[in-house]
Amino acid sequence: MGRHAAGPIRGRMDRPGRRRLRRSLRDRSDDSGVQFRIRELAQWSPAPPANAGSQEHALHRHPRQGQGPGGTVKIGKDGEPIASYVLSPGDTELLMKGFEGSARMAEAAGATTLFTTHQQTVSYEPGRGGSIESFMAEVRKRGAAPASLSLASLHIMGSARMGGASDTSALNPDGETWDVKNLVVADASCFPTASGVNPMISIEAIAYMNAKRLAAKLI
Repeated sequence: MGRHAAGPIRGRMDRPGRRRLRRSLRDRSDDSGVQFRIRELAQWSPAPPANAGSQEHALHRHPRQGQGPGGTVKIGKDGEPIASYVLSPGDTELLMKGFEGSARMAEAAGATTLFTTHQQTVSYEPGRGGSIESFMAEVRKRGAAPASLSLASLHIMGSARMGGASDTSALNPDGETWDVKNLVVADASCFPTASGVNPMISIEAIAYMNAKRLAAKLI
């Protein structure tokens, strides 16, 4: 089980902003084969779009390098699944790089106060003492251990898209991979393109339909 951890750096401005008129901010770190993205989001929506093309393909050739094993799902004694997820050192380092990039952007945009979502808030007031470096030193000290920081998980869409032909898609219209029989993908990665709104209901619908079709083949 792998998750795309997302955590915010929030900046308070002295003037009102109109986020709907500006594009999302972003940054990437591909020095270890993986990347983090920085987004300016209103109510955590919309979810990040999937980018196509050779450049994006190159970034994703080794998506787990340096990130660690991710989470696990085991079956308990009662037959119910038990999910366990802790950020690996690689995930944590990418998160910290994203925090620093977000903080620098917010400061450059005129934020008067920066603060994290740690249970014990870390804050910094540009021009009134301290620096980004001292702020990030404290953020890194607090870390991202379980129950220490509020995190979310974003829907990454379109990385294994469905389609009508193997040369233009990874999956057939039922979500089955072209290369491996009965291997079915049933999450946002099978979207042909990114949606402009929260995709949760669409994910649930695709998961239901793809699983139903697979079950019908196996019975």
